[in-house]
Amino acid sequence: MKIHKLLLTTTLLLGSAILFSTQNAGIGDQPILNVQAATVANEETINDVMPNQQLQKLVLYEMKRQKIVTSDSDLSQFDAGSFKTALGKLTSINWRTIPGYQRADYEPINGGNGTIGPASVNSGNYSLKGLENATNLTELDLAHDLDYGRYYFDDVKDVTPLSGLTKLTDLNLEGNRIEDISPIAGMRSVKNLILISNSIKNLNVLDRDNYDKFQYLGQHVVFPVQHLTENAYTWKAPFKDALPKHVADPTNHWEPYTSQNIHMVKSSNYYDLGGYAGEEDETDLIQVFKPATQNMTLDGDDVHFAGLAEQVSPGEGISLAQQGGLVPEPGNGGVVAPSREAAHINGTLLANEHTYYMMVKYRAEPERAGYSTAVMSYHLPYVIDKVQVQPVTVKYEDEKGTAIHGVQTITGKLGDSFDLSKTDYQLEIPGYTFKAYDPIQTGELTGQAQTVKLVYTKNTAPDVPVVPKNESINPPTAPDKPKTPSVPDQPVMTEPTSERQTQVAAPENVAKIHEAVYSLEKIYLYQNPTFKSSERKAGYVQKPRVFRPMFVVDGYAHSKDGRLRYHVRDVNHQSKTDGLRGYITTQFAYVRPVYYHSSHKTLTAINPKGVNEYTNKNLTNKVRNFKQGTVLRVKKFVTHNLTTRYQLTNGHYVTGNRKLVKMGRHKQPKQVVLKQGLNRYRDADFTMKNGHFDKGDKIIVKRFTFSHQDSIKQGGTKRFEVKGGFISANPKLVRAYYK
Repeated sequence: MKIHKLLLTTTLLLGSAILFSTQNAGIGDQPILNVQAATVANEETINDVMPNQQLQKLVLYEMKRQKIVTSDSDLSQFDAGSFKTALGKLTSINWRTIPGYQRADYEPINGGNGTIGPASVNSGNYSLKGLENATNLTELDLAHDLDYGRYYFDDVKDVTPLSGLTKLTDLNLEGNRIEDISPIAGMRSVKNLILISNSIKNLNVLDRDNYDKFQYLGQHVVFPVQHLTENAYTWKAPFKDALPKHVADPTNHWEPYTSQNIHMVKSSNYYDLGGYAGEEDETDLIQVFKPATQNMTLDGDDVHFAGLAEQVSPGEGISLAQQGGLVPEPGNGGVVAPSREAAHINGTLLANEHTYYMMVKYRAEPERAGYSTAVMSYHLPYVIDKVQVQPVTVKYEDEKGTAIHGVQTITGKLGDSFDLSKTDYQLEIPGYTFKAYDPIQTGELTGQAQTVKLVYTKNTAPDVPVVPKNESINPPTAPDKPKTPSVPDQPVMTEPTSERQTQVAAPENVAKIHEAVYSLEKIYLYQNPTFKSSERKAGYVQKPRVFRPMFVVDGYAHSKDGRLRYHVRDVNHQSKTDGLRGYITTQFAYVRPVYYHSSHKTLTAINPKGVNEYTNKNLTNKVRNFKQGTVLRVKKFVTHNLTTRYQLTNGHYVTGNRKLVKMGRHKQPKQVVLKQGLNRYRDADFTMKNGHFDKGDKIIVKRFTFSHQDSIKQGGTKRFEVKGGFISANPKLVRAYYK
């Protein structure tokens, strides 16, 4: 008799589930492979090729069905070589082609118990190792079966073996426990992809535009435990960047992302179950996730939890009422839920690692509150630590251990990280150059007090840079290079020939020690002052002015043939190169001071974020922000330490940083007319399409910016910010009007 099962994969008050069916593909005739018995001489066995014996059974069934081997073949007859050969002939693997009740023997279960995990709760793992040999595979279906399967969640976890199957077009992995989908994100052959009801945390690595059929609802994710020092927590934008790229189907209420679809699961509402709840004589495990609080608020994309319950870590003897708020069903040890939809549930309650979870859902249909399928259900366990967080004391000493600056104190919450290379801590101390961290550069706040040191060396009085006798003292010019026609959406970047330059910067153009400089052209950071390509530590592409790579000059050096070099520290804080030290060219055409060195009557704010106005020369007491394109009138040029400021006619100050302001008056784009249809994107990197404009549309421009603003490897393409996102600034695509 077929046992009907009540599926509880969303909250108990949410009663919907989406079922999908597939149609078996026909198998053409193929030459039958004669299987030879394995010999003792073969070191590799089929268990080495494919350790999962459940998968071995399934592929043998498919080999017989597709007439790759004879109907009386069995696994003991294979050696590793013949098994790989047979795998290479498979075109389809679909466990649901197996008839009726025989199917349970082939279900993608390997040690699992039907729950979503984590591993300590469900240690099952249906390994796909060996399928990398199935190079002719076009269809793979390892989805759960709601009629004949034993569990709702099967055991496929790692999809890495599939990444090289270049003929695979149809992939159905519904109802498994996959957490990381990135191994198959680059598979361009796959056109039909079904990932419903998994535990995928990184759907955003997938691109909707790559698929003809793409289904991904019902991701049920349990995150690692969060350690707290109080009974409150703010979950920062849990779903903002969680959806796949380019999902914007107008018939799908949840696409594109909007915070209106965030649903807060509160303890006064309902409980959350995973796995099957069976009927009649069946006893399945029931996994319960209990929401931690009624006090939840939504702030933009963030979810704030307050009044979190004291965590209880369940053990063997915990009662049903303690674990899930459910009560035993008389007579058979099952449980009854406080919900009409689940009034008769028979099963054994599973003890999770924790009782209470901070829970949020991204719902598919928010207008049907309480009955909508969740696109993503996120469960975050927590522990409120009783330990009192202790501060980190930061000391500044010379190599002899003498203090050269006052101490700083780092405070925060337990587990908060710190990085001493940040400018807040690695200070520029006049007369000294930073040398090392003692004992660590990075760490986190704990229950024990910590003391860390930043060690500096005392500078010797720097010699005034001297131009070698045989070199020109005239300001250099960039080497002549043929001009290449520029395509706006594919910036052309030139590269200095650092070791072959024929001039060095004249003394008046050399930046001072501790002064900031930036690169105008592509340059490299070298290990030594005599430049060798084998000693390059980093490369920096040519970037738009507002995003040029920056460095702080620590000192000077000369190459073996007398060329002047800067010894610098990389201060590009969003780059992995942040904090790197080395040598760069001093050639003025390639590197120059970040701050203006002279007065100008007018300035224009050029940075996409504008420029701030302050009442004080040290840029404190902010007055307002001037938007990009604002023209400023200058009263006086002033200096502040190794930086410069411009005093405006009202007596206030703005920075002299060339990345923020530009001398003179410069027009700002105000409107564009489209020369052809154009997509709108969420950000300047065009990572997600969120709209479309038609040819001839007139669009107001808020500002201009460039893609890849923090990258030192990608130059940057100009974009216009418009209402709702960003569009191309390519003059071949738009006609811009300036004001």
